Amino acid sequence: MTDSLLLATTDDYLATLQQKGTLGSSPLYTRAVADPGRATSVAFVDLSALEPLYANASADVKPLLTSLAAVGLSATQGADGGASFAMRVVGR
Repeated sequence: MTDSLLLATTDDYLATLQQKGTLGSSPLYTRAVADPGRATSVAFVDLSALEPLYANASADVKPLLTSLAAVGLSATQGADGGASFAMRVVGR
């Protein structure tokens, strides 16, 4: 990996992060992250992993939370020095 900063709490987890993965080809990732090939910064959260945290949410909030699938953020910088930021919230 070039031009990357990886943070991990253990050496084993760092080794896992350094391996080539398949996240970039995931349909959910590609829907959530705008222009990842040009982005200088990217963040992605698969919200299904957080479902146990809101299992006991109130009846008026839970339908909203369960309707969300992912959140993606990306920042790009143009040759002219201009920059753009995109945030996508993907529903189920």
